[in-house]
Amino acid sequence: MPLLTPQFDFRRIQEIPTSFFAQHGIRALLLDVDNTLTGDNSQEVKPEVAEWLVRQQHAGLRLFVISNNREARVAPFAGRLGLGYIAEAEKPKTRVVLAKMKEFGVSPQQTALIGDQLFTDILCGNLCGCMTILVEPYAPEGYGLYRIKRPLEKPFLRLYRRRNQRRGTV
Repeated sequence: MPLLTPQFDFRRIQEIPTSFFAQHGIRALLLDVDNTLTGDNSQEVKPEVAEWLVRQQHAGLRLFVISNNREARVAPFAGRLGLGYIAEAEKPKTRVVLAKMKEFGVSPQQTALIGDQLFTDILCGNLCGCMTILVEPYAPEGYGLYRIKRPLEKPFLRLYRRRNQRRGTV
């Protein structure tokens, strides 16, 4: 599988059925924050996202937030959800993800990394051998590196979606 290709994609994180993880033998979810669990730099937790997180925990999944954003941004958000976190994770570097899997006692095949960016979240998960799930960003970011990264993602996303339509996958 190409490193910039997610294994699965969903429009929003809350649309991933709990049974999906059980069917694939997933025991741990590593979650991005911005444009995955909430909007970019938002502290708002939508009720449907909070309910989805609770359902996953009740199903026995280990949940952990791994973000490239700053501590001041990630700590209050993860705290509101009652989740552990690591800020400034430097994805796509794999050190943090590999360490968390070891701490949780799960293999890469039992771990899913869920995020909205190909060059950070999906690349990191694929380098670690995890299941990778891409979600659509809540809103476009028109600043900083996003002005460069988002347009660069488009050809990869078009190719991915064209291949998925032919195969009829999720």
